[in-house]
Amino acid sequence: MSNGMFRTALVIAAMSVFAASIVYGAEANAPAEKPVPAPAPAPETVKGVVSVVKDANGVVTAVKLTTEMDGKKMTHNIVMDKEGMELAKMDGKEVEAKVMKKGDDLKVLSFKAVEKAAEKPAEKPAEKPKM
Repeated sequence: MSNGMFRTALVIAAMSVFAASIVYGAEANAPAEKPVPAPAPAPETVKGVVSVVKDANGVVTAVKLTTEMDGKKMTHNIVMDKEGMELAKMDGKEVEAKVMKKGDDLKVLSFKAVEKAAEKPAEKPAEKPKM
C-alpha cells in the first residue's frame, strides 16, 4: 500500500469513527421522554349535610360535609375558596355537590340543596259499606 492510500484509508476510518460517535452520542444524550401525567380525577357527586365552624367573632373558619356511604358516616373538609364559602351558606342543610378530591379535602365545583320528599299523610283505611 502506498503512503497516499494509507493516509486516505486512515482519514476514512477516522471519519467513520467520528460519524458513529456523533450518531451514538446523540442517542445517549437525547433527552429522556417525559412521563405522561396521570389524568385528572373525575368529579364525583356526593350528598351530605353541611356544617360550618366559626370563630368567636362569627367568622367562618371551616366548612365540612358529612356524607354516609354503606352506613358509615364520613366528614370531609371543604376547600375554603369561593365555592366553599358559598356552600357555607347552606349550614345545616342537605346538599348534593359535585366535588373533586384535593388531597384529603374536597373542592366544591357546584352544589344544590336536596329537597326532602314531603311526607304523605297516612292513608285512611277504606270504610266498609253499611248494609
